[in-house]
Amino acid sequence: MPRLSADIRISLKRRNSPTYRIELIQRPLSRRFGVRRNGKNSTKLPEATATEIAAEIRRWLVRQADRPTIGMEHRYYCQR
Repeated sequence: MPRLSADIRISLKRRNSPTYRIELIQRPLSRRFGVRRNGKNSTKLPEATATEIAAEIRRWLVRQADRPTIGMEHRYYCQR
């Protein structure tokens, strides 16, 4: 079966970390999307609405914000 092309693509990049690519494929006659992360079908959230996807991305961003960055700026501020 041919692979469906994504209707919406989202790339999330944090400095000094890999890029996460999220692809959303609209299901026919539905408001739900199939989800692919980094080119593979998502196991945690295989199908969801736009609201559910936005909530998951927000949770990920909040978790990432709690982690310190490993950059020169971070080292500079930690030495103060």
